[in-house]
This record gives sequence, C-alpha cells and structure tokens, in this order.
Amino acid sequence: MLFRSSFFLSYHYLKDLDKIDKEKKYSEKLLNKSYRHLGVTNRKISILKDFISIMADENIDSRKIIMSLTEYLVYSITKSSNGIVRFIDRSNSRTVTEWNILAKGPEVIKISNRKILNGEESGLLNESFQYLRSRLAHTRVECAFIFDSDCKEFDPSFLMILLTQIHSLGIVQKQIPHKNEAEPSSGW
Repeated sequence: MLFRSSFFLSYHYLKDLDKIDKEKKYSEKLLNKSYRHLGVTNRKISILKDFISIMADENIDSRKIIMSLTEYLVYSITKSSNGIVRFIDRSNSRTVTEWNILAKGPEVIKISNRKILNGEESGLLNESFQYLRSRLAHTRVECAFIFDSDCKEFDPSFLMILLTQIHSLGIVQKQIPHKNEAEPSSGW
C-alpha cells in the first residue's frame, strides 16, 4: 500500500514538473519573441528619426539626402548589396534620375521601366532583382526601389513608407515634377 501511494504521488509530482517545465519553455519563447519585436520596433524608430533629421538639415543638397536615404534602404532595411532608387516618367517610361548602390562596382543593371510601370506595386523583375513602387499616384513621375531578389528579411510596409518619403522629398525639393507642373528645366 505504501508502495502504491508513493508511486501515485511521484507520478503526479513528475507530471506536474513536466507541465511546469512546458509552461516555462512557452513563457521563455513568448518573452524572447517580445524582445525581438521590441528590438525591431526600436530599430524602425531609429531609422525614421534618421530619415527625418536628414531631411530637416537645410545645408545638405537634396541629391545627397536622397543618396543617403537610398543607402539606408539598401544596407539597413533590405540588407542587400545592390539597390537602385529610380524615378520614371510615367508618360514615356524613361528614367528621370536614379541613385545606385552597387557592391559589384559601376556595372549597369538593365531593368525595364515599362515592366515596373505595368506591373504590380511590387514584384520580381527577373531571377536577380525585385522592386517596390511608391504609392504616390498623383505624380507624373513614379518612384521605384529595385534590390536583390534574395532579400527576404524585411518589412515591405515599412520599406514602402520610406520609399514614399523619398518620393515626396523629390517633389518637395522641386527635383521631381508634379503631374500638373511643366517639364523640368534641367534633368538630374
């Protein structure tokens, strides 16, 4: 009888320990996930602060600002080695201007502007590159960000916010013509 009761108690004791251990592991997993999410959120806030502070500096040339922001998109957001911010005239599909970050050197990346303009808001261009277009539809010039297709670990909605900010900056700086404005007097 003593053996049965001790077996019964030890069985329930071990079962309770197993349950506590599973709850502990689950709690640790949730805590780890929360810390990871906080880290990502803090990094996004830091990047947004940097974007805003760069644009607030009146002494910096708007071209340097856009190049600096392009570097953020490439290195910090997509963690890519190659990236292009390209402004495309919607009426004739020609490149108005672009900023390149190319790790492989000054090679030209052949990307079809028509394919970008006729495609979805984002997508794959070929085996090597993917793109994302700004959501500013009321402009005559489209802004697209083209980067390596192997980049998977980024938040597309956050990237869209930053790309739209760059597009807006081009319009505000009067570097990219608005739909109702006349042709630009000088190209970039």
